[in-house]
Amino acid sequence: MEECRAEHGLSPIGLLARAGALGPRSTLVHAVHLDDSDLAAIGGARAVVCACPTTERDLGDGVFPADRLLAAGARLALGVDSCVEVDLLAEARALEGHLRLAQQARGVLGREGEPRDALARRLHGFASAGGMASLGLPGGALAPGEPADMVALDLGDPALAGAGADDLLACAVFSSGRSAVRHVWVAGEPVVRDRQPARLDASAAVGEARRALERLARDA
Repeated sequence: MEECRAEHGLSPIGLLARAGALGPRSTLVHAVHLDDSDLAAIGGARAVVCACPTTERDLGDGVFPADRLLAAGARLALGVDSCVEVDLLAEARALEGHLRLAQQARGVLGREGEPRDALARRLHGFASAGGMASLGLPGGALAPGEPADMVALDLGDPALAGAGADDLLACAVFSSGRSAVRHVWVAGEPVVRDRQPARLDASAAVGEARRALERLARDA
């Protein structure tokens, strides 16, 4: 950021805005360190900002300012670009959890007077519809005309055991892990069935990848 300001007299966000490269089809990844002018530019452009809280925590980059971005009018999505953990629901709860630590308050992304599951729905939306909007694609909801991208969770998983209809989504967002995911469909086609890849032999794929790495190591 300092180098960009020294070269152009603007922050990276300011430079994008001046170049006309910041708009509703833009997706900014991470965007942790923002000043007030950056926030105004992103919100005014209705750009999407993709947070990857696990990476931001692992690298010590800082706390993603989700509350300030939303207040400015930005749209949010969640992504995974970490080798530490690949779990989109973990990213959703980390988005809120990091803000709670930083601000020493609960429900930072919630709103007063909302239904009890509203925060979970909002975080789930960042992980689903937010990601599809970032790609310029429909999806993120179970509704007629949507592409039928779905995940089925095992209600017998310990993280969800005992959850009722009123708190099931909150338990899924704030408690469940990858072990709870039983089936996955993309565009209506199964890609995971009973926790196993539906389109390939996982053991064979891992074995082939290992052999390819061994060949690369020998040829290096």
